[in-house]
Amino acid sequence: MARTGRPRKDPRETEEIMRAAGLEPLAPYPGVDTPWTARCRACGTPGTPTLGSIRRGQGGCYPCGRRKANESMRHDAETAAAAMRAAGLEPLEPYPGTAFPWKSRCIKCGAIVSPRLASLTGRSRRPACKPCADRANGAAQRHDEDLAVAEMREHGFEPQEP
Repeated sequence: MARTGRPRKDPRETEEIMRAAGLEPLAPYPGVDTPWTARCRACGTPGTPTLGSIRRGQGGCYPCGRRKANESMRHDAETAAAAMRAAGLEPLEPYPGTAFPWKSRCIKCGAIVSPRLASLTGRSRRPACKPCADRANGAAQRHDEDLAVAEMREHGFEPQEP
């Protein structure tokens, strides 16, 4: 029976596509959407990308891709220190990277904290100093004593102490 559809790729052409992506094929070409055993020519890590994913630009070696992405997101030490100071913290050690805890002193209360720079500069910005944030939340949640007594009595309770 004759094959229908597109003609099969030339194995030499597919190997060149893989090599151009920085991968050395370790097995014969299996097909466009079938995992193909290959080794990264930069770091030597084995992997099984598909030719289709390589042609769509998804890269090849996962560890090299992660390293490249991390480098593009990494701040230089001066910019990182400026971001920490803007958040009210003074760094106490060299910049470890965006995703790692960075030991710092709160300029306001003096507490030693270790936030990740990513949590201060990312989408889900968190308070830089947890002790300051806890104090602020506690103060916001306190009621005037007269108001608290009135609320307790309204619910049928009699306060036993201030």
